[in-house]
Amino acid sequence: MRTLDRTVVTIPNGKLADLRVENYSARDRFHLHCTLGLALSTPSERTRAVMQALRDTLTAHPLIWPDDTWVALKEISSDAVVVELRAWFQVTTFNDFHPIRTEMLMRFLEVIEEAGVELAYPTHTVHLVPGADGPAVTPAGHNPPDPSRLGH
Repeated sequence: MRTLDRTVVTIPNGKLADLRVENYSARDRFHLHCTLGLALSTPSERTRAVMQALRDTLTAHPLIWPDDTWVALKEISSDAVVVELRAWFQVTTFNDFHPIRTEMLMRFLEVIEEAGVELAYPTHTVHLVPGADGPAVTPAGHNPPDPSRLGH
């Protein structure tokens, strides 16, 4: 067998009956899964509206598999309100799925822009604390060492 990465996998005949063999060429649909991090400043009512618009965008696609589409709030992290999307599209080849995935991701960006919401980006808070030799930079929540306790 040849893998998707074009490597060859050899299975002895005696072992084949005992193995689970996955056939990628016999797919009846393809899975889209993504997470979108909305800015923490996004109000809850806007988050709900974005989630509904994303759900509507998915379900409006003519090739959507209707039984297993989901848009849900996954988590509220230290730098984002994370929305998770999962859906299946009724296409049988990656060449058919690739443009659908691109179309859907672009549409997700448009939904977020139209709602006036920003995507989150990782952030860190830095406190500048004056020390004996000038300002010391420490991550938020961490205190710099007390120079009087260092034995100097």
